[in-house]
Amino acid sequence: AAQAALAEMEILGDRIGASRVLRDLAGVTRRLGRPADAIALARRAVETPLALGIGLGEEEATGLRRDARAAADEGILAARDLLAGPSAGGARAAAEAYWFAESSRGLILADGIVNRDALVNAAVTPELRDADAAARDRVAALRNRLTELASVAGTGAKALESARTDLDSAYRGLGESTARVQREARRVADVVYPRPVSLTDLQASLDPGTAMVLFHMAPAHALAVVVTRESVRLVDLGDTAALTARVHDYVDLVCVEGSADEAKASGLYEALLRPLEPETATRKRILVSPDGPLAFLPVEALVRKDGDRRERVIERWEIAYVPSATVSVVLRDERTRTGGPGEGIVALGDPVYPGETQASGAELRTFGRLRRLPGTAAEVKALGELVPPGEANLLLRERATSAELTRALSDVPARLAALHLACHGRVDTARPRLTGLILTGGEVLSVDDIYRMRVPADLVVLSACDTGRGEFLVGEGAINLARGFLFAGASRVVVSNWAVSDDATRALMVALYRKMLRDGLAPGEALRAAKIEMLRSGGPFAHPAHWASFVLWGG
Repeated sequence: AAQAALAEMEILGDRIGASRVLRDLAGVTRRLGRPADAIALARRAVETPLALGIGLGEEEATGLRRDARAAADEGILAARDLLAGPSAGGARAAAEAYWFAESSRGLILADGIVNRDALVNAAVTPELRDADAAARDRVAALRNRLTELASVAGTGAKALESARTDLDSAYRGLGESTARVQREARRVADVVYPRPVSLTDLQASLDPGTAMVLFHMAPAHALAVVVTRESVRLVDLGDTAALTARVHDYVDLVCVEGSADEAKASGLYEALLRPLEPETATRKRILVSPDGPLAFLPVEALVRKDGDRRERVIERWEIAYVPSATVSVVLRDERTRTGGPGEGIVALGDPVYPGETQASGAELRTFGRLRRLPGTAAEVKALGELVPPGEANLLLRERATSAELTRALSDVPARLAALHLACHGRVDTARPRLTGLILTGGEVLSVDDIYRMRVPADLVVLSACDTGRGEFLVGEGAINLARGFLFAGASRVVVSNWAVSDDATRALMVALYRKMLRDGLAPGEALRAAKIEMLRSGGPFAHPAHWASFVLWGG
């Protein structure tokens, strides 16, 4: 019956319907004990939505990415069954699992990075440009209105809900306008459509000291594909629901200052990372491509025990996060193309907030009553002292605006060593592309705004609360501020996964830049060294709640 339905859909040209039938056939075939045949069917089911997404705007393609992900789930489970089968299929199972995992993440972002310049410079009609600008102005005005209402004590729930409803309507209009512009830009621009990077090309891109781990939270089974320059292995991590619950439990605990997190940190290490040690034990760095709730797990805070010896993961490995292997290779190629390291920094901090009040050093850099953050001024000034005179552009108080930031970035002759933004942050769970940083006057610099910026920086550091948070989009990955800055031209982005205090953040950031700008460490190495310094200090900021929030995306 399924084969007959498939034939009818192919005759009618219903390619998505055919893809879904192929996915269902793959599942049935897998459950009948024929994993190799199921893999072949699942591949066909994944390839159709990938091909149909070519030429679409980002938001339009997300539905197709969900279809690709559902088919990839069937394929990777078939690879698991092949691994567990009577024949020696380990190498093939791992290679197939890699393809399914990689095909179901990060391709829209890779497409955006590869085609950034072509799409920005495309000759779109003035009518479309004007309509898009009007839609963005409306969103900005309503977003600022909501921010002002939320920052005023006593604002009623009805007024806030009305403002959110208006903003949602404006955002839908913006989404439609953006899709039209993106379609037209792709039609007239010379764009390249990246495919998932092959296993062979990924392995060639990895240095001998690095292992990449692609986690995949499929229904029923969580899996990991571990790739090194010499090998690839598929690892079954057990029940997805049970592992997801443990991850949520630990994330809720580790962010609480003074919490006794070590027992759970050790248990999660045994479940998540211990099975990977045949490939990771001798490496210096692990690139993590997370899935689902793992996107917000600070892997570096987990605890590894070896007899009486115990250590945090950060003490053994440098950890970095990538949306996908394809994005990692694209970013590496961009770094090679742009030449040597950038020079100088642009740093923004201590914005002037509406009705701001003074705050203690323990103030959280998060949304709510917009208290002044004096620690950010000291932080920015300290960073300016770490570079030679004339190589730091500091945007403080009244200058901490998006207009000044855009002007400062446009004045960069080539690339910056770093862009540093220290302020309050806000997360919009309903509309993740409206998540942003709160600048002078309550202005919000959102993910959507950042997509339209030019940010030529080796490193962007978002020194605010929850800048790594956002929606996890099935079939693509986390939609957050890190994604926006990678799209805009940054090579690497440091973000926070939970609320951070003013004083602790300043201490970590000054240590990070000192080790990078004065000691010459690469960004990932510098962040690791700064975290270890805080961890081993024995001082008030030794608990991982103060340092594990900040993670590096981009490899």
